[in-house]
Amino acid sequence: FWPGNTVTVKDLLYGILLPSGADAVQAAAITVSGSVSSFIDLMNEKAAELGMNDTHFANATGLHDSDHYSTAHDMAILLQYCIQNDTFCQILLTPSYTTGPIDASGTTVTLSSSVWSMVNNGENSYSIDGFLGGKTGYTTEAGRCLASHAEVNGMHLILVTGQSEGTGHV
Repeated sequence: FWPGNTVTVKDLLYGILLPSGADAVQAAAITVSGSVSSFIDLMNEKAAELGMNDTHFANATGLHDSDHYSTAHDMAILLQYCIQNDTFCQILLTPSYTTGPIDASGTTVTLSSSVWSMVNNGENSYSIDGFLGGKTGYTTEAGRCLASHAEVNGMHLILVTGQSEGTGHV
């Protein structure tokens, strides 16, 4: 998204979760809290409320900062909380999404999931039965990360990985 675009909150949520759009994160933070710094304060309050005792957010995008840290355990706590929200789960299940018009000319944007491009998507992807979605992340310091969930044999599973190497997110 670009300055001056008109996007819905729904478009922002898809932009945050599917391609990890920093533009959508920043716009959502300002929309929710009036400023990015106020939103980060809310993020840290929620982390404390959820018992994420080894997490501190210094930015809304997840980019590296020496004061921005978490653990796989805390990310699992966060994902467990998030998957209780039906909208969140629906977005995670979506391989791609096209926004409504974002400008006067009727331009739309198609957002693609960094997860579903690699899972259950044909012969060049991983086949994972029961996979319900996930959220990727990457920084040089953290490596390739994935918080994901699946249902296997009636069990709901959450898996968080980090510091992975390679060229793909999954």
